[in-house]
Amino acid sequence: MTTESETRSYDSGIGVSNIDNSSKLSLFRALIAEGSVEKVVSLLNFSMPQSDSMHIGIFDADDTRLFNGGVAKSYDLSLT
Repeated sequence: MTTESETRSYDSGIGVSNIDNSSKLSLFRALIAEGSVEKVVSLLNFSMPQSDSMHIGIFDADDTRLFNGGVAKSYDLSLT
C-alpha cells in the first residue's frame, strides 16, 4: 500500500507543500466574496515535485498573490 502526504496551511489564503518523493498534480481554487459579487482564482494542472510548495494569498478584494516556493513554473491560471 502506497501512502502520500502533503502539508497544508491556511494563513491569508491557502498553501500546500509536497513532502513526498513523488510528484503530484494539483488544483487550487480561491473564492473572494465582495457583497453580491464573487471572484474565483483557479490554479490548474500544477505539477508539484518533491519539496515544492504553492500558496494563494487573498489580502483584500484587489490584492490576490500567487507564491511559488519550488522549482515547477508551468501551470494554468484562471481569473474569473
